[in-house]
Amino acid sequence: AEAHDSAIRNNTELRKYFRAIEQGGNVVVITDVNGNIEYANPKFEEGSGYALEEVLGKNPRILKSGRHEPEFYRELWETISSGQIWRGVFNNKKKDGTLYWESTTIAPVLDENNKVTNYVAIKEDVTEQRKTEEQLRKLSQAVEQSGNTVMILDNKGMIEYVNSKFTEVSGYSFAEVLGRSPTLLS
Repeated sequence: AEAHDSAIRNNTELRKYFRAIEQGGNVVVITDVNGNIEYANPKFEEGSGYALEEVLGKNPRILKSGRHEPEFYRELWETISSGQIWRGVFNNKKKDGTLYWESTTIAPVLDENNKVTNYVAIKEDVTEQRKTEEQLRKLSQAVEQSGNTVMILDNKGMIEYVNSKFTEVSGYSFAEVLGRSPTLLS
């Protein structure tokens, strides 16, 4: 009876973990040691456009955008095949050809003898975040290269940022004005 109760508890725990992976907010992909897909959760289909049936037994390279150098993938494989965790960002291609960015963690799954049996990838679409970062980078570059002086204040009215044109015109260095009130500069 005790072994039966233990088996039921283990089965209940397994169902709970499986539901968490199925319903979680991130893409989860499990591959064999050769990188062939054995499992992908519903978020994979939502993100990539590929149904699980289409990718079972295939390598995730079907998502390759062609925008990463071979060295990128070589480093990834060297890391995970040595039993270490790899973290990085892929620029991948959906089934419909749309490019997207995925922040990814790939971890080897080790057996009791520390031999790699599978790999598990946990991915998050960061396309919108990358677009926002690129827009901010362009805005920052425009502000820095502007012919105008620029000063940004924090919510207390203290200087948080000045561009190089400000320091050129005012004679104050960035360090001299940081955290000061603009009224103290006159």
